[in-house]
Amino acid sequence: MPPQRPPTARLRPAAFLLAPLLVLVVVGFIYNTRSANTPFNTHSASVPIATAEAQPLAQPLPAISLWASKRNPLNMYFAKLAWAWTTALFVAALPLRNGSRPAAATARYAARYVLATLYWFLMTQWCFGPSLFDRFFRLAPSSMQVCRSAGGRWLGGHDISGHCFLLIHSALFLFEEVLGPCCYARWGVVAATAGLIAIWACMLYCTAKYFHGPWELISGTLLGSAYWVSLYQFQLLAF
Repeated sequence: MPPQRPPTARLRPAAFLLAPLLVLVVVGFIYNTRSANTPFNTHSASVPIATAEAQPLAQPLPAISLWASKRNPLNMYFAKLAWAWTTALFVAALPLRNGSRPAAATARYAARYVLATLYWFLMTQWCFGPSLFDRFFRLAPSSMQVCRSAGGRWLGGHDISGHCFLLIHSALFLFEEVLGPCCYARWGVVAATAGLIAIWACMLYCTAKYFHGPWELISGTLLGSAYWVSLYQFQLLAF
C-alpha cells in the first residue's frame, strides 16, 4: 500500500473575501496620505481634538466629508452595531442551516458563534476590567475615559482601529457560517448578509481613508482576521 500523502492546506472560501478587504484598507490609507484634504490620522475632522487632559478646541472643525464624520448613517447604524447585525443574521440562518442535521452539528455551529462573540467581547467591551483594546493604551484607562467624556481625542498610546477589527471579524464570520454553506432556500438571509458585508467593505475603506495611522490599521486588521485564521483556516480547534 503506497504511503499516504499529508493533506495539503487549502485556502477557505472566506480568504477570497479577506483579500479585497485588505486591499480596501491599503487603498484607503494611501489616499489618506496623498490627499491634502484627508490629513493623516485625523480620526474625524468633525471631532474636536484634545490632549489626555481633555482640553478640547473651542470650535470643532467642519467635516471635510460626510464619510469623515463618525455620525454618518452607515457608521451609526451598520458599523457600530456590526455584531448585533451579525447575531441577527446568524440566528436567522440557524434553523435553515441545521434543520435536517443532528443536534451535534447545531451545537458546533452555536459553539463557533459563542467563541466569536467572546473574542469580540474581550477585545472591545470588557476583559476583567477594561477591554483588551483599552489595555493596549500606554496611559491609564481612567484618563482615557475622562478625555472621551469631554469630547476630546485621545493622544498617546496605540489606538487599535476598532472598525478594522469589528468589520473584518464580522464579515469573515458571516461568510463562513451563512454565505459559505448557502442554499437558495434562504435567499433572503443570503442577500441580507451579502448586502451587509458590502456596506462594511465601504466603511472599512472610509476608516482607512479618514481615520487612524498605519500601525493602528495594521493591528486592527490583524486582530480582526485572527479568529477566522485560527478557527477556520488553520482549524486549531476541532469544530
